[in-house]
Amino acid sequence: MPDRSTARAGQAPAVARPQDLRNVALIGPAGVGKTTLAESLALAAGATGRAGRVTDGTTVSDHEDIEHQQQRSVQLSLLPLEWKGVKINLIDPPGHPDFTADLRAALHAADAAVFVVSATDPVTAPTRALWRQCAAEGIPRAIAVAKLDLARTAFDDILTACHDAFDLGPDTLRPLFLPVHHDGHPDGSVDLITGDTYGDATPLPDTGPAHDSLVEAISGQDDTLMERYLAGDPLDPDALEAGLRREVLACTLHPAVPTSENGLGAAELLDLITHAFPDPTERTRPPPPPAPG
Repeated sequence: MPDRSTARAGQAPAVARPQDLRNVALIGPAGVGKTTLAESLALAAGATGRAGRVTDGTTVSDHEDIEHQQQRSVQLSLLPLEWKGVKINLIDPPGHPDFTADLRAALHAADAAVFVVSATDPVTAPTRALWRQCAAEGIPRAIAVAKLDLARTAFDDILTACHDAFDLGPDTLRPLFLPVHHDGHPDGSVDLITGDTYGDATPLPDTGPAHDSLVEAISGQDDTLMERYLAGDPLDPDALEAGLRREVLACTLHPAVPTSENGLGAAELLDLITHAFPDPTERTRPPPPPAPG
């Protein structure tokens, strides 16, 4: 795997403990907005001072001349970031089907995956196949809904479409953040667990129904949390975040994060990766198939 972190991006320091490391693959077809999302993540983490644009040929992860000419990734890129004391190796393989070898290398190296889904286009058949592959290999997954600023469809409806496309069971896909729109553009979000806000999240939307659905999904596999929830006892954010991490690692819950080109969702996604994704010691890999003969 070539090291394609560039001189324009700050280098995340080495970590002394594997618990402080996250290896995460960005998965999605060409044109879905993966590179733009990677730029937003790099900017939010302080790895670069300005988010590049694919059309301008100024992105951190796509920096080869051929990528600028074709305005798409043609090689796997590795973007090291630091967020709240955790090093994140962001692995961004090309989305074009001609580069399946790089995609397989990314999934082999990653301990979790963020599937980038365009809010303006349906989920493609290759993306659905990759989701099934990750499920078979026990790779924890989250969904980043990209291009939300261009969508004419409500965030909830987009998640319903993702639920159907990936053939998910009940309570397995839940938003972790709700977008807040102003004049039709998403400018902020609300954390459904902590109530924290990002960007311009005023006026605060009604988060009650979405919060309750998320709590039910988190508590479903934990008898203690479920008993407290059914009894009407308040569940503190620490208990819910611990439950979220347990469910994500077990691949029984896939959080969804709204994102847009203006940087919405970058800090939110970094928080999710840091708090809920596995470190290298927690990734359970299936045994290799038996040798023929």
